[in-house]
Amino acid sequence: MSQSLFNHLTLVEEVITEIDMHDLSSEERDELVDLVHQTLNHHTLAAILDKLPKDKHREFIAKYKDDPQNKVLLAWLKSEIKEDIEQEIKTQAAKIKKEILAEIKKAKRK
Repeated sequence: MSQSLFNHLTLVEEVITEIDMHDLSSEERDELVDLVHQTLNHHTLAAILDKLPKDKHREFIAKYKDDPQNKVLLAWLKSEIKEDIEQEIKTQAAKIKKEILAEIKKAKRK
């Protein structure tokens, strides 16, 4: 999965460490890591869109699609969203990571 501007807010090392504790092929591991990144990215974008005024959605999506690593985009979001969007992303990421870790641990017991 390509890098996203928000990766520094959705740290996944803890989940990857848990994945690495399983006996997986390289292909299986990479697939799971990619799925974790995709899941966090989708939830991050949903959190942003929930806070961003509706009339700014198309502009955000266009900018993000053009360059998902553009650091100016985060500054733009901060100017358009009243809440602390970085904290919101961190909070959502922590919640999702907790759910993913619980699922991994549940699968480990089977």
